[in-house]
Amino acid sequence: DVSAARADSLVARFPSPGCWGAPGPLVYLYGSSPEASLMLARGWASAVGARLLIVDLDGWRATRGGPGSDALVAASREALLRGAALVLRGLDTAMDRRPDAPLHMASVRQVLENHPTLTFLLGSARWEPSTCWANRQSLSIKVDELSAAARSRLWTTYLDERFPPETAGELGKRYRLVGDEHMRAVAQGALGRASLRGEAQVSLSDALDAARTVSSPALGELARRVETQHTWADIVLPADGVLRLRELCARFRHRATVYETWGYADSALSRPGVAALFVGLPGTGKTMAAEIIAAELTYDLYRVDLSAIVSKYIGETEKNLEAIFYAAEQGEVVLLFDEADALFGKRSEVRDAHDRYANIEVAYLLQRLETYSGLAILTSNLTGNLDEAFLRRLDAVVEFPFPEEDERREIWRRSLPDSAPRADDVDFGYLARTFKLTGGHIRNSALTAAFLAADEGEPIAHRHLLHAIRREYEKVGKLPVDLPPASRR
Repeated sequence: DVSAARADSLVARFPSPGCWGAPGPLVYLYGSSPEASLMLARGWASAVGARLLIVDLDGWRATRGGPGSDALVAASREALLRGAALVLRGLDTAMDRRPDAPLHMASVRQVLENHPTLTFLLGSARWEPSTCWANRQSLSIKVDELSAAARSRLWTTYLDERFPPETAGELGKRYRLVGDEHMRAVAQGALGRASLRGEAQVSLSDALDAARTVSSPALGELARRVETQHTWADIVLPADGVLRLRELCARFRHRATVYETWGYADSALSRPGVAALFVGLPGTGKTMAAEIIAAELTYDLYRVDLSAIVSKYIGETEKNLEAIFYAAEQGEVVLLFDEADALFGKRSEVRDAHDRYANIEVAYLLQRLETYSGLAILTSNLTGNLDEAFLRRLDAVVEFPFPEEDERREIWRRSLPDSAPRADDVDFGYLARTFKLTGGHIRNSALTAAFLAADEGEPIAHRHLLHAIRREYEKVGKLPVDLPPASRR
């Protein structure tokens, strides 16, 4: 256990005083993985012969006019009676998201002022506990995320012979979630999925699906989950575009191999995650490609609502972005920032306070993209709209050009499945040659034509498609002069 080994070396340099008569040492553990911090705290406590008593700060409320939350006071007393190490989890995130944060922090400070046992505070941002507790011996330690190899070793303790041999390795490479509660939930979820099929043996897909469910992030109104219904057979792109998409999958899939096993982690170009830009007009397949990549990697896809992120209040946009990235990192998902021009555009010259804070938001986002451990996909209509500093931070840029005639013909063909009844007069060549539509407009037209035909109880015919195409043009305010008026029998 990597954390336990590190705990032994830390305890040797920072011994714990007795539990009675004086405040015990206070250790602040911070980093991107709360589970890794908790594992280090557990190993440290074990090294001094103590158990852990854990309090989740995100789930309690302070009491005005009193010494603090009754639950926190009770936890402090219980730790004292048991000689246990006290762990307060989620310190900075719990305080930062509350309007009454000063009251909560004052309560924590008061309860821990003379708490006699070893105390751990867990958070994500750098901070010095001595600023609040000058009378306690304290230490602030950045906890690195566990490597994929270390996570895989942990998984072997939760998976028995019913799991395929490669399961621990795959879970360790793909998911950062660790900790007893999460790992037990994944194992039980996988076993449950196998039992539903009437089988005792668990498949790898059972385990991966259970891990995806357990790690599902709480993104609230800031993003929504997108169902990944498309496959590689659905997208029509130039060969180089498809190749770039597959290379993007390979770059994300083999991060652990290249950075950890092959030693590229020390390279100046190394980064924990992958960021890509999809460029093209609306309807050219950018969102479909994001769905295909998420499905290929077997990750959930979340579309970020940029209008919900940007706030007129100073500092709120950065908080919204951090909430998204943090939740996505814990849940291991693919983030899709649609219409990124709105937020990632060229930084303006500073003319007033609004411009200054807008540039601060962009700078924060650029920095956060570099530290994000997952896959972030951004879409834009034109690369010229984007800041050069932002473009330099991307691992891949994939262009989605307006489809040529041959590509439009293929999109028309794929948009009318073989299972759908089709009249003999449907001419994909004519449709592709006559109407210069994007893939999105073609698919919409094909679907509208299908409903028109179903309503008449007839196969999809040429006239249904022309009617649907006219409706599609009307939506964008453009009508070709040679398109006949919409009509129904």
